[in-house]
Amino acid sequence: MIPHPFSLLLRLPFLWVPLAGWLTTPVDAQLPVGELPTHMKQMIERETTPADHRPKYDDLQKAADFWYTSRNPKLVPDMEEAIVPILRKALDQSAHITSFQDWEEAHRWKEYHDAGAVILALCYTHLYYGNVKAAREWVAFVNEKLPYSLLLPPNRDTDSVRRRMRYHEHACMLYGAIITDKIGEVTFEPERDEYDGPMLSMACRDQAKLRLKEGNFKALENYANAAREHQVRLPSGQWMIELFYDGMNPHWWEDRSENPWKEIDKAIQLWRAAMPDSITAKIAEARFHLYYGLSAYNHSDEVYSDFRARTERGLELIMAVPPECPGWYSTALGLMALNGKRFVDLADIFREGSGTYPDYQDSVAMLATWFAKSGEKGVSTAADIVTHLATENPTQAAQVLCALCNVGCAAKTGIWLDMDLVNSSIESALKDWPDSIELRNELGLIATLLGQQASARLAMNGLGDHWCRNTWKGREAIARKLAGEPAAPKTASTQ
Repeated sequence: MIPHPFSLLLRLPFLWVPLAGWLTTPVDAQLPVGELPTHMKQMIERETTPADHRPKYDDLQKAADFWYTSRNPKLVPDMEEAIVPILRKALDQSAHITSFQDWEEAHRWKEYHDAGAVILALCYTHLYYGNVKAAREWVAFVNEKLPYSLLLPPNRDTDSVRRRMRYHEHACMLYGAIITDKIGEVTFEPERDEYDGPMLSMACRDQAKLRLKEGNFKALENYANAAREHQVRLPSGQWMIELFYDGMNPHWWEDRSENPWKEIDKAIQLWRAAMPDSITAKIAEARFHLYYGLSAYNHSDEVYSDFRARTERGLELIMAVPPECPGWYSTALGLMALNGKRFVDLADIFREGSGTYPDYQDSVAMLATWFAKSGEKGVSTAADIVTHLATENPTQAAQVLCALCNVGCAAKTGIWLDMDLVNSSIESALKDWPDSIELRNELGLIATLLGQQASARLAMNGLGDHWCRNTWKGREAIARKLAGEPAAPKTASTQ
């Protein structure tokens, strides 16, 4: 049973105290009803309506969250019943909503966002149980009719319905390919919007993490072997095998606690015990120690008190494994840098990896970003790496620039770069990986930071409203202009 919204308020004293006044004193003792925020008027109307006069689903955002979390196919009729009464008004409102709204503004267009939330729950439920055809119909509907619909939890956060949909589409597709050992046969369609690329990368990481946590080591081996042997790459050019090893650590929102690290560590030890000859498991353990060390480096506190021993153990492990996987090089370079090894030692590994896997950008990016964060001399060295790549493998040079941008080092590295080489590298990457909206956003931002407006326009031209809000945070007006986002029409009344 869905908890009554009013009963939930009783458990939240920091909300109940101010709300009590609104619900127990005359409204005219406070602000006039017409001057209250829309979400407050909606809540007061809901809570002052007798239970037997309320709609069956009187708070659709809460109901949709329950359905989404439950992902229970038996609840599909309830979801379909709930969406029918609001769909017409949601479609009427759609013509007036041409961008993402903040939490309070979104409550003025309640049906639009409620419909998106319920459809997300429907879509996820269908995907989880393999009903891909029904899910795709709802995905297409949201793409066309409700592209800016949001989840509106009570804490005033918002989340795009499309973003969540993209994640579940990719995660369910990857899960099916992993358990049937068909990762090597996966083909990726061109990215449809700004969420496709980031959510595909996240799904690749999470599928490795989830299979590890559930102890499905055979699936882990199938996943890694196929990704490595077929050199599977995402529409942005990212290697899937690197994302596999990226899953060997806790989720970012829990990595400041000790228990999640222990959980991953224990799971890897079980994997190593079950498959002692597995090269993949050995590299995974070394990568776990690398991430532990990086977390300690960035968040020095008692949780990571043994990080030095961890990073030394990781380096010992990786050096005992033959370099038969491209992920070996990125892991080795990261652990060597973290343990303060000499530049000449890192250079030898770097040259070997570049020769063996010339298109594997992650080992190069690992080294370049480490140098760029280590002082002026390191920034110059990172620029030398980019310059060398720009003449030998310009697409890889552009992808390394993306990595430098992600750690806030693009602009200071750019001082040392030849802009003609930068522009030719960006153009090369756009030509080699034309199906990635994520890559176009990243290259557009890099070009902007380096003052290369022609390249920025080339990267962003025609994206319209599919510029990435996260990538362009703080520079939204520039992104809109470069992408050619259409101007919003005048908004009509919500009623």
